[in-house]
Amino acid sequence: MNTRCIKAITILATLTAAGAATASPINVAYTGMGSGSNTRITFGSTTLTTFTGQLKHNLTGGAGNASLFNGAQTAYCIDLAQRVTSNVSAFEVVSPSVVTNLVSPTLGPARAQAYTDLYSVFGSQAIAANASNDFGTAFQMLAWEIMYDYNPSLGTSSLDLSAGTVRFTNANGGALGSGILTQYTMLLTSIGTNAAAIPGLVALQSARQQDQLVYQNNVIPAPGAAALLGLSGLVLSRRRRSSH
Repeated sequence: MNTRCIKAITILATLTAAGAATASPINVAYTGMGSGSNTRITFGSTTLTTFTGQLKHNLTGGAGNASLFNGAQTAYCIDLAQRVTSNVSAFEVVSPSVVTNLVSPTLGPARAQAYTDLYSVFGSQAIAANASNDFGTAFQMLAWEIMYDYNPSLGTSSLDLSAGTVRFTNANGGALGSGILTQYTMLLTSIGTNAAAIPGLVALQSARQQDQLVYQNNVIPAPGAAALLGLSGLVLSRRRRSSH
């Protein structure tokens, strides 16, 4: 069984951030899974069974404001086009200000706000070591749903686990468990609250490895740290994806 987030398809698109973004290099290595479970995911025309939940990474080499994220981190992936790797890989800690999305770039800032809303209410629980498997699974599914299916004009009604670009069943192809659905419904209540930006929420971005969301609930930005840690959402400044 594949224990990594899936590489569902190769997306050939060049996406750039709507405005300049400040980024800082950091090294990332995948170290294992946390709370979650295997689900079957259909992404476009591809269906795979994979782990859905917390991903553990070790971050090293971050300097300046990026040093706040050095060490063991719990992340959720926001990239179904690539995979994680246990090899140490170069990433960027990206300024949370503008989202460029793989599906509809003009809706980027709204998706950024949806992530901010989600983490403002449930961020501490999302990274907790004792989070339930149902919670971890539901949180990761919602992170993918926001990335690929969220339409701010429709609100949470656009986030449907059984329809849209990303669709989910249990690992055997049957209905998702009631525990996962209960947690997912609870998480949805955070979307639309228009929470203030979160200094400890950043994206880890790479041209060749899977992008991740990382959150720390104890980050207090130093003077000038807003340039990196953000004022308004989440940056996903995308480059052309590799095909492997």
